[in-house]
Parts: sequence; C-alpha cells; structure tokens
Amino acid sequence: MSARGFASQAAILVAAVIGEMGSFALPLMVGTLAEHYGVAPGAIGFMISAQIAMFSLATLGLAPRVHRLDRRKLALVGCGLIILGNLGSAFAPGFAALVALRAVTGLGEGMVIAMMTAAVAEAKSPESVFAHAWILVV
Repeated sequence: MSARGFASQAAILVAAVIGEMGSFALPLMVGTLAEHYGVAPGAIGFMISAQIAMFSLATLGLAPRVHRLDRRKLALVGCGLIILGNLGSAFAPGFAALVALRAVTGLGEGMVIAMMTAAVAEAKSPESVFAHAWILVV
C-alpha cells in the first residue's frame, strides 16, 4: 500500500470513530444527565433522538451531493461542530441548551460520516476499508 493509500485509509478510520463516538457514549450517561438537569430519563431519550435525527438528516442530505463537495472542508466543519457541541454540552446552562448542543453534535457527526462513506466508496478495496472502519468503531 502506498503512503497516500495508507494515509487515506487512516483518515477514513479516524472519521468513522469520530462520527460514531457520541452514539456509544450517550446511553451510558442517561441517569447522570437526568439527575443533573432534573428531568425524567425520557427527556434524555428525546435529547438523544434529536442528536440522531440531525445525524440522519445530515447524512441523508449530503449523500447525493458529497461527491461535489470538498471533503476536507466538510470533515473540518463536521469535526468543528462535534467539538463545539461536545464542549458546549459540558457547560450547558440548562436542558434546552443541552438538547440544542447535542443536535449540533449530531449534525457534525452526520457530516463526518457522509464524507467517510463517500471516501470508502472510492477506495481500492471498499469492502475491506469499510470492514476495518466498523471493527475499529465497535
């Protein structure tokens, strides 16, 4: 594998982890978040649903257009939104702000996953790259 091919595959693997990290961590924090914000666990489920909805909308909205976009910029903006959403979530003054910030995080995650999926599709061995990405995520 060439250095460029290795770098591309490494970037795809990192994007997969970044794009999916929140989906694995949030369910572990339901009780703590509900207690901290004084809301029912079902409200935390709403918050997680808002994040997943924005993830889905971003991924589905970008999928038909991603080949015409600058993937590096898309990944940078997506990562920026993830960082903004996560840092903001750590200091959210109230539950409504937390929901909005988790939605921003989901938007960024969807952007990163859309970029990653398009990059996988163009790899020399897409099945192998896709498998490696999801093995690393899980």
